[in-house]
Amino acid sequence: MMQVVVLATQNAVEQKDLGVATFAATFFRSLGGALGVAVFGALLTHRLADTVPSRLAEAGVRADRIAGGTPTLGSPEQIGALPEPVQTAVITGFADALQTTFLAAVPFALLGFLVLLFLRETPLREHAQEHTTGENVAEPSETAVDPDCDLGHGPDDAASRIAVDARGSAVARLAKAEP
Repeated sequence: MMQVVVLATQNAVEQKDLGVATFAATFFRSLGGALGVAVFGALLTHRLADTVPSRLAEAGVRADRIAGGTPTLGSPEQIGALPEPVQTAVITGFADALQTTFLAAVPFALLGFLVLLFLRETPLREHAQEHTTGENVAEPSETAVDPDCDLGHGPDDAASRIAVDARGSAVARLAKAEP
């Protein structure tokens, strides 16, 4: 999914801005991931402080009899080693807290979907040197083939040459060698 976002971002800008667009897409993806983990992780932790003790109370387990006051969530092996009423309380308390966390993410998903609906469609470029307007930067009449440039095919094989367009950029051209 993220490669599609990067491709769409690169397609929406001019060729001179490709690096900046790629950087921005990657930066904001990383920033969003870090903030998302921090915010929703804090929400999950906050909800666990309420849900696990309430589930323990429902199971008839006194939290003050557990070392530290409340059971700490550890690895699945550690949770599996808890006695039965405590284990069930921890698992259901975690599920309740996780449900709240996912429900809190729904407005952000809806906001992203609404933004997506209002984005304009930009068709993909067919050539590397096209701008977003669809105009070709270098016309074929503006290129010149350098006959002395050989790409390592040997002196007798002129199958590949380098062309230079009007802006001075190198463009690969294929030419058939005459017999």
